[in-house]
Amino acid sequence: MPRPTFTVLRRLAPLVVALALFVAPTTVAAQSVMEALLLPMDLTVAAGDDIDFGYGIAIDGDTLFVGAPKAGAGSFSDKEGRVYVYERDGVDWLFAQELVAASPDEDNLRFGTALAAEDDVLAVGCVDEVIVFRRVGGAWQQDAEIPLNQGVGASGWLELELEDDVLAVHHVRLFSGDDGGVSVFRELTGGWQLEQFIPLPSGTTTSLGMQLEQGFLMLGAMIASGGGGFEFLDAELSIYEHSGGVWSPGPVLDGGQTLHVSGDLLLTKSYHEVFQFGFPGGHSLSIELRAYALRDGEWVPRSAPDLDDEVFLFKAAMVGDLMMVVGRNGGEGSNTVARLKTYALDESDEWIEQESELISPLIGLPALFQFYQWELVTDGDRAVLADASFGNGFPPDGGAFVFRGTPFGRIESGEFAGTGGAVPQLSGSGTLTPGSDNSLTLSDALPLTTTALLSGLGLEQLPFKGGVLVPTPDLLLNALLALPVNAQGEQALSFAWPADVPTGTKLYLQHWVADPAGPFGFSASNGLELVTQ
Repeated sequence: MPRPTFTVLRRLAPLVVALALFVAPTTVAAQSVMEALLLPMDLTVAAGDDIDFGYGIAIDGDTLFVGAPKAGAGSFSDKEGRVYVYERDGVDWLFAQELVAASPDEDNLRFGTALAAEDDVLAVGCVDEVIVFRRVGGAWQQDAEIPLNQGVGASGWLELELEDDVLAVHHVRLFSGDDGGVSVFRELTGGWQLEQFIPLPSGTTTSLGMQLEQGFLMLGAMIASGGGGFEFLDAELSIYEHSGGVWSPGPVLDGGQTLHVSGDLLLTKSYHEVFQFGFPGGHSLSIELRAYALRDGEWVPRSAPDLDDEVFLFKAAMVGDLMMVVGRNGGEGSNTVARLKTYALDESDEWIEQESELISPLIGLPALFQFYQWELVTDGDRAVLADASFGNGFPPDGGAFVFRGTPFGRIESGEFAGTGGAVPQLSGSGTLTPGSDNSLTLSDALPLTTTALLSGLGLEQLPFKGGVLVPTPDLLLNALLALPVNAQGEQALSFAWPADVPTGTKLYLQHWVADPAGPFGFSASNGLELVTQ
């Protein structure tokens, strides 16, 4: 692998010295930070124009797309629609381009209803088609139009997912009389071709969400059954796998709405609703957050946070190692506040609440979040929560909140145990922006010993002393070879991030603890990846 440049080494060397000098006995918790609030009044939108800014949302790396399907010319229900493109510059998101259909017609009205982006491709959902854009020379240009002539329901609601050369279009069924299902398109030499249409499961009253990840297509549905004066609604999540050119049905999980899937973690929203006809109050509803892990090709249940009764779950997603949960808080009805809760895993694999904050009052406007207009999307360590109704009747309406998760990524491969079977744990806190205050904490180490903090600009992961060496030791300094571990088995460092390190620069860290019960007299922590913001 290429070795780090001398310039970057020189810029980070003072940081490594600072780590040795500023020792602080603090306990660190993972955090999320609101990085930006994007509002349509920052654009060239006429005062009083109701545009539904944030109805569709997508983020891919340093590019953010916000759909506004009611912007532009046309009647109230048949607007042209717009998509606004933002580019990240440090911690700022700057408006870059306004997109519109090249030839507006009745098929691409409400342009921006749904969005999906990957690399230099953007898919934009409209009434009866999907329009594909590509980034060419730094600008986005319309590349293709894909008609939607199969499975489109009366609702006109779409969800889009884009992965590699596959585009999945979910035609949302809101009522039992609607059509619905998923059209899967694949980009071939001749353009985008319909590969398969996947109908909704039998008995579906409402389709609840779709995700495409690592060759899995996940489709949620509310299934109705009943008898004896009762109607039961239960949510099911059907998982399809692609093999031999065909999407074939696989397992069906409890939890009908896919909230997030990434890597080996799946979050779902489980529904169970019962109606008893002819009896006042004969109705019950339960909603739970459920999680599954992919193990040896199978999705198996795993722990999920227990949400308190005050949070009516709407959305959840992972941002790095943090779980972000969005729900209604404060009573019944739409005029309640929206609350964002953040959870992190502790050493016993339990989800511990880290933060809880109100979203709606952030700019002093009345609190109004309508669940059907929420979108929560993530990419890497950033999440975007959009609410097309934000503003509570003070158009131009809508808003997009950009959150940055912890820029400290955990690397599991390095850790191994020492005395008593304890495995040292390394975690970080802070923003890693220029001049910011940050912390590192080592826990579960052998008490009253010493530890060496190895650091480097490369990811080594080589066998070493009976364990795995995570970083390339580019920045190893003697000052870091004898850091004290306290009586609780902890060691904490506080440091300021240098101002002149380029955004995106990565630093890898790992503790090696002097421990006679470990292989060759050491135990080692997990690795940690630090990414300059």
